[in-house]
Amino acid sequence: MIVSGKLTRKVTLVGVAVSKGARAAIEAAGGSTDAPIPQPKPKREPKAVLAPQPQTEAKVGQGGRGG
Repeated sequence: MIVSGKLTRKVTLVGVAVSKGARAAIEAAGGSTDAPIPQPKPKREPKAVLAPQPQTEAKVGQGGRGG
């Protein structure tokens, strides 16, 4: 629910998400809402960058099939 203007009556909202401003206006008018108070999302930690592993060089021309 988005509030615009003034709320002059006590209202109770059930099962409806409200913004912080709408919640403040509803509670200031004596109303209530059962919507959970939004919590900030936890910050994700950056992924660890692994150092490149040295690769062993494969010998070319030393295969099992010869001719």
